[in-house]
Amino acid sequence: MKTLRIPALAPAIGLAFSTGAIAEMRREAKEDTVDARHDVDQEKCDSLAGDAKDRCIDAAKMRAGK
Repeated sequence: MKTLRIPALAPAIGLAFSTGAIAEMRREAKEDTVDARHDVDQEKCDSLAGDAKDRCIDAAKMRAGK
């Protein structure tokens, strides 16, 4: 008679779910880092005026992928 080894499968199933959760957390952390960097770049542009400010803002958006 064959028995299903649930205790042996449980860690594998848990690992599969946790790997997806970890990947999601890493993606969110990277997104938060990019957003924070963009905010800092935007603040640096505030000290400029005119065309220089426009170019600075465009560069900040490009670095952030926005």
